This record gives sequence, C-alpha cells and structure tokens, in this order.
Amino acid sequence: MIKRFSLYALTSLVCAVIGFFITIYLTRHLSPSDFGYIGIYGILIYVLNPLMTFNSSGLVSINIINYTKNEYRNFIDSFISLFIIIASILLVSVLIVGYVLPKYWVVIIASLIISFLTILLNIHYIELVQEKKVKVYSKMKLYFTITTSLLTLILVGLLKMAWEGRLLSIIFASFLVCLLMYKTTFSSLKNYSWNFDKNQIKSILNFGYPLVIGIGAAWIITQADKYIVLKYFDLESLGYYSLAYIIGMKITILNTSMVNAISPQVFTALKNKIAKNILRKYSLLYNLFLIIFTFCAIIFFKYFGIKIIGKTFSNSIPIIMLILIAGGFDGAYRVHGLVIEYFKETKLKTIIAYIIAGINILVSILLIPKYGILAPAIGTIIAFMLNYILTYIFALKILKRNMIN
Repeated sequence: MIKRFSLYALTSLVCAVIGFFITIYLTRHLSPSDFGYIGIYGILIYVLNPLMTFNSSGLVSINIINYTKNEYRNFIDSFISLFIIIASILLVSVLIVGYVLPKYWVVIIASLIISFLTILLNIHYIELVQEKKVKVYSKMKLYFTITTSLLTLILVGLLKMAWEGRLLSIIFASFLVCLLMYKTTFSSLKNYSWNFDKNQIKSILNFGYPLVIGIGAAWIITQADKYIVLKYFDLESLGYYSLAYIIGMKITILNTSMVNAISPQVFTALKNKIAKNILRKYSLLYNLFLIIFTFCAIIFFKYFGIKIIGKTFSNSIPIIMLILIAGGFDGAYRVHGLVIEYFKETKLKTIIAYIIAGINILVSILLIPKYGILAPAIGTIIAFMLNYILTYIFALKILKRNMIN
C-alpha cells in the first residue's frame, strides 16, 4: 500500500507542480476577467460531470470489485449507454441555453465537450485504480498534464488566445489521451457495445438518483462561492477568487492520491467485515499529514505569494490561504467517506450535502458586509469542516449497523 501511495503521490506531485507553474504562467498572460471565464467553466463542469453519469461513477469502483468479468462487462456497457443518452439530451439543452445567453455560449459549449471527454477518462482511471495498475494510471495522468500544459503554452502564450486557448488545450489533451487509452488499455471502451440491461440501468438509477438530487447541494458547497462573488462583486473579482481556488485546491490532488491508494484495500476490508483498524490508522496518518502540509503551504503563500503570482493578482493571496484550509478538511473526510460509498448510502450523502450547503451559503452571504470577498471562502471552510464531522459520525454508525470489526 505504501508503494502504491508513494507512486500516486509522486505522480500527483509532478502534475500539481506542472499545473501550478502553468497557473502562474497564465497570471502573466491572462487578465482577471479571463480568469473569471475560467471560473465560470469551473462552475459549469461541476454540474455537467455528475449529470452526464447520473452521478453514479462510484458504482464503477464498487462493481469492478464485486462483479465477475462478464457481470462487469454487462454493467459497464449499460453505464456507457446511459451516459451517451444523457450527454445527447444535455447537448440540446446547452445549445438552447447558449442561444439565450450568447455572451457565455463559447464557455458553455467548451464545458460540455470537456465534461464528455473527462468522464470517459475518469471511467478508465477508476478501473486502473481498482485493478491496482498504478504505473499505467500514473503514465496517463502525466501524459494528460504534460499535453495540456504544452498546448496551453502554444495557444495562450504564442497564439494569444486568452481563456479560450486554455479551454481548447484541455479539450485537445483530453481527446488525445482518451484516444491513447482506447488504443492501449481502455478495453471497456474498445469492446463497448450498446446495451441497456434493465437490471443494470435500474441499479444505476437507484444508486444515482439521491446523488442527482444532491447535485445542487454539492454545487453550493464547492462552487456557489464563485457565483456569490460574481453576483455580489464583479467578473474581475471572480477572476481573483478563481485563481485562488485553482491554487488553493491543488491539495485535492493529494486527497485523490490517498483515496486511490487505500480504496481497494478499504473496500476489501469492508467486504470481509474487518475495516475498523484500517480506517482508524489511515484517517490518523492522513489527517496528520494534512495539518503539516496545509500549515507549510499557508506560511509559504503568506511570505512568497506575491512573488509567485505577481502584483496584479495580489488580492488572491488571502483567499488562497483560506481555500487551503478548506481543502484540508475536504481531504480529512474522505477516509470515512469510503464507508458511505461502499454501502451505497447515497441518500445519506445527499442529506449531509444539503445540510452543509445551507450553512455554507448562509454564512457566506451574512459575512460579506464584514469580510467582503473573503466571506465565501470562510463559508467553504465551515462547510467542509462540518462535512468531515458528519461523515465521521455516520460512518461509525454504518460500521456498527453492519457489524464491521
């Protein structure tokens, strides 16, 4: 497990460092308003990704462990077929919305294309993680990061395409890596055939519908802060906030590495009803790591932030420090969050999401008169902290109910 985590962490670190320097590069070539459009893309992608899969991607990681090869083949074909249907419906909807809101038409269409390609990539990433093919996973992640970065340098730096160039680089890189996967390791897509098995579709819908209902809450928790900034301030302020969010939430890359490394072992332990000690150990170790990492990152940006991102975006530095704290809490809940995911407690996830979403948006708006643009970031910290507490409490109850030792 340590070897897997080390490779995941190393890959994530390399990707994060490359992504960080590309973000800094963008601050030298894009205006705050350009970052505002990138922020709008972030808002859209967060909604489109779960909608296209009926928010049931978690079933891929669960079923690849619990199903036989033929059963999984039947499931994944049905999953992709449903995904294609939903994507087609969303395409029509997005075209209508783009016609009504022509100012944002390009960013809306680009977000839909990126979402479609990202979901295909994520399906295979999940498969690689659960099959413990760490090296293949790492290579694909690195290929995507490097390709996106090179295209960004060309389209934004040389061709001066502003925010449009950044989104095009993500589209092209996603397509190229998806094509590479198809040619090499993505057998689920390569062997795909149209299938609409009623039992599988019913399973997907039952798993996903509480989470689809919860998309609004999840959006509020992670994206409404940007919308609040846009509504109560302006596009330029959203640019400052979006840059801070991009940098501050780089910590989620480490969170994903941790989940990728431990999820196969945790799911197997839950299946065998011997997971308590494993969960306790991983939670303690990772929370300790998060505290140290977050503290060091905050100190770094406090004293060196303006030298890194430049004076133009100096207003982003206090927000970065707050988002780093929020990202720490976002990582802390994930170990015990695996328990809720494994037992398919999607209704519980939705209830928790709406509780913390309501608190998030209430706190954010109430604090604006006193803290200004910092208020949504403070609201996000409180939301993620509450998510950690509630997830931990309910995970323990689920373990007890299922007699997990």
